[in-house]
Amino acid sequence: MKSEKIKKIITLLIVLMAVFGLMFVIFNSIKSSDKKERKDNTESLVYMFWGEGCPHCKAQWEYLESIRKQYPNEFQVYGFEVWHNKNNLKLGNKFAKAVGDTEIQSVPYTIIGDQKFDGFSDGEKLLEAILKAKDKKTDIYFDKINKN
Repeated sequence: MKSEKIKKIITLLIVLMAVFGLMFVIFNSIKSSDKKERKDNTESLVYMFWGEGCPHCKAQWEYLESIRKQYPNEFQVYGFEVWHNKNNLKLGNKFAKAVGDTEIQSVPYTIIGDQKFDGFSDGEKLLEAILKAKDKKTDIYFDKINKN
């Protein structure tokens, strides 16, 4: 009687190990496909951390919209409001650390490829970074943050 219970327990443990092993393989293949997805993407990814009511942020948004008309398939903007959203601020600080800063010090704080921009004054530098990141296929999120 006891030996049958032991056999059932061992069988159950083997089945559970197999199931967890399979889940581990599936999970890792999904994570790997996420990493590969960026390398096949033809657009630069622009991460803009901004503050509601910030005039420099508004000017940068307007600039990005204006160049989108000239470069419609060159970039995608991901905007994160950080003055009123603590989760976005945490995410922004994670991005800031990935480019060598300790945290976001000012807005707009923008990352394109492996370049960061504090504030907004020169739209041409943003455009140059967008085109460079597209050609190099660099992206801070996929290259450093989501590397694990």
